[in-house]
Amino acid sequence: MPSLTDIARALEPDGTVTEIVNVLSRANPLLGDLQFREGNLPTGMTYSVWKSLPAAQKRRLNQGVAASSARSEQKQVGMSIWAGFNEVDIKAAKLAGGASTTGIDSYRSQELLAFVEGTSQEIATELIYGDETTDPDSINGLASYYGEISTDETNPGFNIIDGGGAASTNTSIYLVAHGLSSVFGIFPKGSKAGIDVIDRGVQIRDEVVGGVNTKLSVYTTEIGIDLGLVIKDWRSVVRIANIDVTDLTADASSGPNLANLMQQAIDRLPLHLVDKAVFYCNRTINTYLTLQVGSKSNNMFAYGGNALAPTIFNAKGVPIKRQDCLLETEATVA
Repeated sequence: MPSLTDIARALEPDGTVTEIVNVLSRANPLLGDLQFREGNLPTGMTYSVWKSLPAAQKRRLNQGVAASSARSEQKQVGMSIWAGFNEVDIKAAKLAGGASTTGIDSYRSQELLAFVEGTSQEIATELIYGDETTDPDSINGLASYYGEISTDETNPGFNIIDGGGAASTNTSIYLVAHGLSSVFGIFPKGSKAGIDVIDRGVQIRDEVVGGVNTKLSVYTTEIGIDLGLVIKDWRSVVRIANIDVTDLTADASSGPNLANLMQQAIDRLPLHLVDKAVFYCNRTINTYLTLQVGSKSNNMFAYGGNALAPTIFNAKGVPIKRQDCLLETEATVA
């Protein structure tokens, strides 16, 4: 199950795209953990989900059985297309990099990666909160799939656990089981992991400063990032919603008991997906979880994990990672 870094390294061995992916992943753990595959459309992917599964039947000697087959449904997802131009003052590049082309290129690369890190935070937000119904240029993120609680065990809403909050100071924890048959990312057909970098050389930037038209010579790099998210099996994600951050206590004597909620989330996953799962929470949850765990003896939390994170804080072997784009102003999920 290749990550985006694995794919980038294979497609462009010189390392430019790989380094960009590394920066994206450091600022966005969910993106770094997602397994990726090439989409079967230029800007998306058509895929099948099972509606029902075939099954064998018991029979007697000399007695036939009815034929059975899986029923599937076709679905299609798109991608969000991110584009930007990173500009560096020629004078600044020469002062920082010296007269050599290598030094200038190194400075430009550093500036580009800072630009990419800022973009990564925007992509992280979209992977969680993107919603095609309010922004047609967006993809549907996790919150749009898991936005309404349900008791129907055939509905994604069944995998939402209520943390008890009823205000607008809520956050969520997501449990995601990664894999190409559960939750994965896609990039455009025929692309280099969905990332395109073009050196546009020296350009003249025109702008108005203090009411005066000015011109500036800049080195310009164009970058494009195209990514999508596929939830092929809705059972592979669990959202712990309605965690009111103003009700959290260090000893869990009142307010949300994070360990209990996380145990419920693990139990909600099918058994064969648990060893592929990762928890994602923001820094506030991470802090209070550490305090609550430290305030009492338990055998649920430890250091160590699975193949996605072998030496990280975990709950029963399920890694816990910080995804700081998770808001603390979420409305109540009903």
